[in-house]
Amino acid sequence: MAGHLDIRGYAPGDEAAILALFEASFGRPMRGDYWHWRYLDNPAGGPAIELAWDGATLAAHYAVSPVMLEADGQPLKAALSMTTMTHPDYRGMGLFPKLAEKLYARLAEEGYGLVFGFPNVQSHRIFARDLGWRDLAPVPMMRLNLVAARLKEDAVAVEAGAGDFAPFSGGAGITLQRSAAFLRWRFGQEPERDYSFFKSEDGAAYIAVKRFGDEADIVDYAGSGEAVAELVSAFGARAKEEGVQALNTWMPVFDARFRTLEKLGFVPGAPVTYMGGRVLDGADDLMKAERWHVTMGMSDVF
Repeated sequence: MAGHLDIRGYAPGDEAAILALFEASFGRPMRGDYWHWRYLDNPAGGPAIELAWDGATLAAHYAVSPVMLEADGQPLKAALSMTTMTHPDYRGMGLFPKLAEKLYARLAEEGYGLVFGFPNVQSHRIFARDLGWRDLAPVPMMRLNLVAARLKEDAVAVEAGAGDFAPFSGGAGITLQRSAAFLRWRFGQEPERDYSFFKSEDGAAYIAVKRFGDEADIVDYAGSGEAVAELVSAFGARAKEEGVQALNTWMPVFDARFRTLEKLGFVPGAPVTYMGGRVLDGADDLMKAERWHVTMGMSDVF
């Protein structure tokens, strides 16, 4: 029974059981170097993981990944909700809410302002019903058909090397704190994906890009609407010549830069992603959707 399980935080050496549970839960393996990168190398903090053990058997797991945000230019310690998994033999015992509440209490004690994330269709109801999460807003996929797009031919995108990651300020609102250490870790050291990094000539804007097939995701960006649009236009022209047919990105409609992407020809559509969270220590205005500048780089999916 769930009440007789040993619930405790991660300890070094638990990763073998965690990786085995991942494969048992999802039917596919997680690479050990990816786990190490996400949970041990993260410059924002070490592992924040709660585990439920039945003797030597890992029955359930819930983890968040520390992330530094900016709220109107001020640092905000937050946590990205990550991997939720329960061994098939232990499902239906209410283990996930138990692990989550214990982990959230620990995060609050350690000064985390909020936990946020992008629940899938299966978990969204549980976060809202059992864990007090509030929905921020659905996030649409913005898509630009490069074949038909009219792009600025005089815009310039400067490609940056792996050692050329400089910090970018997020300005007003709530967004990622884009320190040089974060950018190197998130986009320069990720073991499963390759990213390209472009900035405007004057350094006022940047984008991080991931290519796949004949499309590309603009995974992260920073700068004013016009500066980002110019940079996207310059990259799009270059990518079009290399056979890329479409660009994708996240930008909710309440972001002030939304209209600049619309002007380029981006159209919101499917898939639409849930976004929500729970304030742990701070004001409720952290959960006002219009304050957030959301990019794919906030998620662990892209």
